[in-house]
Amino acid sequence: MKITWHLWFALGVVCVLFFGTNLHAQKQIFRFETETHDFGTVKSGSRVQHVFTFTNETDQTLSLRNVKGGCVCTKPIWNDTPIPPGGKGQITVEFDSKKGKIGEFMKSVVLQNTMNDQVDMIYVKGKVVPAKPTQAFLNPQYRYPQGYLNFRDPAIPLGTIESNVKKAYLVYVENTSPKPMLITLHPEAPEYIQLEGAVARKVKGGSLDSFQFSFDGSKLNRKTDGYISDTLVFVTDDSEAGIKKLPIVGSFKRVYSKEELAKAPKIEFEYMSIDAGKIIQGDKLNQAFKFKNVGGSELLITGAKPSCGCTASAPENTEIAPGESSQINISFDSTGRTGTQTKTVTVSSNDPLTPSLVLSFTCEIVVDPFRAPGMGGK
Repeated sequence: MKITWHLWFALGVVCVLFFGTNLHAQKQIFRFETETHDFGTVKSGSRVQHVFTFTNETDQTLSLRNVKGGCVCTKPIWNDTPIPPGGKGQITVEFDSKKGKIGEFMKSVVLQNTMNDQVDMIYVKGKVVPAKPTQAFLNPQYRYPQGYLNFRDPAIPLGTIESNVKKAYLVYVENTSPKPMLITLHPEAPEYIQLEGAVARKVKGGSLDSFQFSFDGSKLNRKTDGYISDTLVFVTDDSEAGIKKLPIVGSFKRVYSKEELAKAPKIEFEYMSIDAGKIIQGDKLNQAFKFKNVGGSELLITGAKPSCGCTASAPENTEIAPGESSQINISFDSTGRTGTQTKTVTVSSNDPLTPSLVLSFTCEIVVDPFRAPGMGGK
């Protein structure tokens, strides 16, 4: 089939109309001075605005229509005043951080004009931070979830809390639910733990927060120094898990005033080391280390730990009144051992000046020839 020049001409007209129409549709109608504005850092709870200025690039008088924010947190403020060719117009975009989340954001505004259905978009971006930035926000590592509440730390490491010190500690949390979460301290919390500030705290949905607790050593009901193991319990309105628990670990040390030291318990041993001489292999050595409470209040023996499994030790009494005496009983099994042996027992008490003492004994283990193999012994 031969194509005549009439057909070529018709095809050319169609192409010109087609491509000309597309070029017209893609031609910029409103030219914005900038299509994206960076708010930078935005404090949570605040509102920020930016004015986008544009020029009507066509030869027709136009107006804005259908200007919408892509999110409830993004509100465009505009009017439909006619803009002549070459004239300028404005759209104010307001970002409300109360309706957004903590962290980086990029929001859009969609707009159309009265010439055609072409859609244009402008953008605002930035980063929402807490009004009072916390260490948790600056270094977020929330890996310990309980329901919708994530904890930054698996436990509260108190370190050493002294009886005359009130120590503060921050608990960092992240509410991963879209709804606010009400958090209170359990009503049966230990007396030495207090939530600073309000009785109840509300954490916004999708945000970070921190709570300051105080740990009052003077209210810690402990008679002796040593390890602390407790639990901080929260009551929340989290639908997934209302009760949250955070372990507390640390140690307690009682600090005495001069007056208290004068009345404090004091342990005094008659002797702290002995030489038991020779014992026959297989026999047991039993020894008593006698002591007296020469202080002004009750002495508590909290431990008597031997250095070896061959040695057993136990206090005769664990509570010794002022002026009373007691003893630490030690039993050493020499089975399978020879030569000189030295063993120790560490005694712990509530004596503030000497909370830990080491008792020791030495002996020489010899083989009984009458018990030796081939000599009639067993």
